[in-house]
Amino acid sequence: MRDDTAAQVLVPPQRPRGKSAAEGPSERFQIDLLDFAQNTRTERGNKYALLLMDVYSREAYSEALPDKSANTVNHAARRGLNKLDADQSFAVTSDRGKEFARLDQVLPDEAVHRYKNAVQDISVLDRAAMTLKRDMAAASARRRTEWDGELSRVVRAYNRRPHATLFGNAPNDVDNNEQVEWYVLQDNAQKIAHNERITRERMAKTRTTMTVRPAQSRGGRSWNYAYGDPARVTNIASDWLTLFFFVFFYACTAPPRRGATQPSCSRKRCLGCRQTRAPQLERSQILCTCSRQNRRGVSETRTRWQQI
Repeated sequence: MRDDTAAQVLVPPQRPRGKSAAEGPSERFQIDLLDFAQNTRTERGNKYALLLMDVYSREAYSEALPDKSANTVNHAARRGLNKLDADQSFAVTSDRGKEFARLDQVLPDEAVHRYKNAVQDISVLDRAAMTLKRDMAAASARRRTEWDGELSRVVRAYNRRPHATLFGNAPNDVDNNEQVEWYVLQDNAQKIAHNERITRERMAKTRTTMTVRPAQSRGGRSWNYAYGDPARVTNIASDWLTLFFFVFFYACTAPPRRGATQPSCSRKRCLGCRQTRAPQLERSQILCTCSRQNRRGVSETRTRWQQI
């Protein structure tokens, strides 16, 4: 702590330095409910909206709900995961609300349900929720309709709109454009490396001072946060970071090994795979075009980057 407390009062609040990242499309999801019960009523009786986000492609799925019981949320979440083409193995993050208490019942055995621990754990969804609420308010005022009547139209427009995070491309175009998907994958690898570097810096400072200031929510969404009073750390068990993040970053940036061969496709329910090497020859990536059956039994083709 510094002694010049008068100067610290005028310092703007510190913004979070971490970045949200995912290993690939349909690998990490964020889910939450938008509450419209207090300020609006609809003829359909809907009071809430389920919002599901793919962290990698920023693709959104939303559905109006009459209540927020666990069964209602589970049915909507299952439809949303199918719509966003979730495989058997993925992670979905939610807050600790009772409506998500039984979300594991609709997830595959390989999937993981994680609860929100830090303030910024579902920041991607929070930012999208702010945009969707603003767009729904504008559309409802312009057409004089209710919010649940504009929800699906607004979400479709959001998925077709260019995003700065996707290098000026829409979420619907990430899987269909090889160059865009390459840049998005590289950007996520850099974000993971950035988070690793920040974690190492904080761990070194914590070992030196044995003091931390944990982030605290002041209510509302994840950008409305503050840091609490300094807390004394009594013991540091380990400073090892997740090995997977390091391996993933190395695989995205390391040059291809001499004599490396192209692996077979690792996606489930694949009916046949056509692989081509990435245009950046110094990268250890191949482009895998899979023909497979989705959960509805319909054959579809999807392109995805695979590691060598």
